[in-house]
Amino acid sequence: MLLTQLVKFIREAEEHKDGSAFPWKDEALNQYLAWAFSKDYLFLYLDGTEPKGISIVYPVVKPYESNLAELLPSDEEVPKAEEASKDLIIMDTIFKDDKARQTLTSQFMVRYPNWKEQRKFAVRKGVVSLLNNRYFELTKRLNT
Repeated sequence: MLLTQLVKFIREAEEHKDGSAFPWKDEALNQYLAWAFSKDYLFLYLDGTEPKGISIVYPVVKPYESNLAELLPSDEEVPKAEEASKDLIIMDTIFKDDKARQTLTSQFMVRYPNWKEQRKFAVRKGVVSLLNNRYFELTKRLNT
């Protein structure tokens, strides 16, 4: 049931935005969400039983140099003990309001306690951006 709700939430968000997050076809999207959940890379904010925010963040196996393919999901595992030394990719995120954004950011900070020292990348429309810590610190302090 939750997987169905998440896909519906993502598809509804696509209708209201440019659709650059979670650009997967339905079967691939289901597999991607299941993969992220199984690896503890899926962050979720629910208001009751209704999804309000979802994000997928994971450590990158090899240091990112310049090839987008290095950032894509992989079956190659990063052992938990090594996650703190790896680059992170914030691959997909959707949130409906500031509370959802703040909650997802807080979950991220707890899941990756070394986040301040790790390089963080985001991909939007095929363009990779290096993120700085300022966004995370500002989001953490939002008044919701």
